[in-house]
This record gives sequence, C-alpha cells and structure tokens, in this order.
Amino acid sequence: MNEIPLDTIECNPYNTRLRYLRHETERLASSLDLNGQLVPVRVRQSVRDPGKYELIYGHRRVMAARKLGWKTIRAEVVHINNEESMKQSLIENFERESLSDYEKAVALQSMHQNFCKTYEEIAEWLGISKQSVSNYVSMLKIFDPKDVSNDPELLEIVCKITEHHARLLYRIPNSQDRINLARMIVKERLSVRDLSRIVGRLRSWFDENESTHLLNIDAEDFGSQKEKEKVISVIRRDFELARRGDFNEFARLHLFQKGYSLYSAFPPFMLAEKDRAVEGIKRWFYEIVPKLGCQIKNVKASVFGDFALATLTVEYYGRVSQTSSSSVKTSSRGTVVLTKRYGSWKIMHEHFSPEVNTNSDSFQVTPNIADSHNFKLQVRQ
Repeated sequence: MNEIPLDTIECNPYNTRLRYLRHETERLASSLDLNGQLVPVRVRQSVRDPGKYELIYGHRRVMAARKLGWKTIRAEVVHINNEESMKQSLIENFERESLSDYEKAVALQSMHQNFCKTYEEIAEWLGISKQSVSNYVSMLKIFDPKDVSNDPELLEIVCKITEHHARLLYRIPNSQDRINLARMIVKERLSVRDLSRIVGRLRSWFDENESTHLLNIDAEDFGSQKEKEKVISVIRRDFELARRGDFNEFARLHLFQKGYSLYSAFPPFMLAEKDRAVEGIKRWFYEIVPKLGCQIKNVKASVFGDFALATLTVEYYGRVSQTSSSSVKTSSRGTVVLTKRYGSWKIMHEHFSPEVNTNSDSFQVTPNIADSHNFKLQVRQ
C-alpha cells in the first residue's frame, strides 16, 4: 500500500458511474472523518501523464477525502491495461445499489464496443445471464445517449428508472413521449406494474395517433384543466359513494366487466382482476368502509386523450367494531387509470400501496379486521 498525494490522482476515463450523489459523498466524508480510511482505493500509473495516477475504483472515497482537506490517501497501485481497468471498475460497482440500471447499461455497452467483449463473456465476469446483459444494454435504445449526456435533468430521470421500466417504455413509438412518460414514472413513483397497465391501456391510442405527441408537454400540464377536474371529481365521488353505501352508482363509475383490475394496498399485495376484483371491492365497500373514516389528499390528474392517470393519498382511521380495542390508522398511495366512455370518465385500474404507517399498530390490527368478519381480505388485507 502507498500514501498517494490526492492532487496526483485523476479520474478513470472508463469509470462506470455517470453521476455522484452529494449526500452519499457527505456521508462517506463523515465516516472517513470519524473512522479513518478502512479500505484503500485502487490506482494505476497514468498513461497520459507518467507523474500522476489514474483511479480504477474508489472515486467517492477520493472525493470525500478531498472534501475533508486530506493531502494523501492510501492506495493500492496495480499495473493493468485499459480493458482490465474498466473490467475491475465494473465488477467493483455493479452490485452496489447506488449504481443505476442506466449506468450499468452504458458500462456494459462500452465493454462490448470498445473492447470487443461478447455478452457471454461480460455475463460470466459479473455472474449474471447473457439475457440480463442484453436487457440492460437495451435501455440505450430508449433514449438518445447524446440527449442524456447533454441534459443533466434527463440523466437524473433515466438513472431513477429500472431496465424493467425501460422495456415497457420501448413500446411507446415516439422518443419524446418516452422521455416525458419516464419523467412521470419518477415524479409519481410508478411501479413497473403500474406502468405496464398504463402503457397497455394507452398503447392503442399511441398506435392510432403516431403523428400526435401526447406527452410533449410538462407532466403538470397534461390535459385541459376542465378534463382534469372531471377526473378528480370521479375519484372523489368514488369514495363518497362508498361512504353512502350506494353500490349501484359506485359500480357505474367502474368498468368492472371490461378488464377492471385492482392491486392490493396491503400484504400479500395481490393483483385481482374482473370478478375477483369486484368480489374484493364489495367486501371492502360493505364491511370495512362503513366502519372507518377516510380522508382523500393530494389528488392529481393527467389526461391523455381518452385516457387519464390520477394519483392520490387516502388516510383511513377508526375502529372496525365496537368491541375492538385497537384502532386503525394508516395511509395508502393510489394510482388510478381511467378511460372515457360515452363522454364520461370510468375507472379501469386501481393500484394502492402503503405510504405512511401513522400508527404503530396499523398493520398489526389489519389481520384482525379479516378475522372479525370471518373472511380473507384479498384486496384490503
């Protein structure tokens, strides 16, 4: 090991990472300040400047050390070529959570193009399948790499989506539409399942209107304000009718027999469709909601022609029965897909997932709800 002056260390031109998060560097700097340097960085002699060193991996440690004002850093000096330098950087960073799927795609493509390595060889190095390598690299077909490198905001967006999201985005024919839908994924925290439903519903509209870019405006401005308000009104009415116990009117707001689906808000996070979804909704409608209070918050809507996407937060509170000593207080975040039929907005897909546990007993009492009514809650459990 050697103590290398920090001012002699250059970045690795084959570095796997495209960006570094400030809070991660600050956290690492705090750790170095408190505990010292536990793991050395790895460097090689610079090819461009014999008096300097080129980092192979350990960029964040170097950045943190510089932030602390250190003059030197402990390093392992190795003698390797460009290919081996990139290979070691890739292997060192690949399994780290902070390395995005897009950054993996760029690195894998570079190994393939610059060093003529096959997908099989790369997969063997990383301990993954050839198909996984191919799936990552396919992300680069979704967005123009030049656009990404020249736009810091777009880089941040693509680094926050997964290659599973990207595979779905590829089904959208227009590149600008993909970018704006990716922006919505990040902003609304859409899961892959959410996106699959949305793209599946919207794709026919895109296919029929390829000359029209539905998403070429900011996400806040999708659709007219009038249509947004109609969508939000349907969402609010959906919950009001449940409180009033009017299931027939409630049913008219949904396309229960036309592909309606619901993704559960609580474990085991089951997906229910058509009749099974309706069965769960009826149990929730008649046996749970009347006993609980609820508050709708943060309702937002975006409109794409005859389709709409709404997001909201729902807080539930109260006691399930008079004899129950435990109270329910929990919050769920919902994503709802709607379509316009005969001039009216109808709900075709709902996805609710836990957002904030505002009471430490919230999820403990939920199973008791099911027990007290002697049935399994397939949608609300």
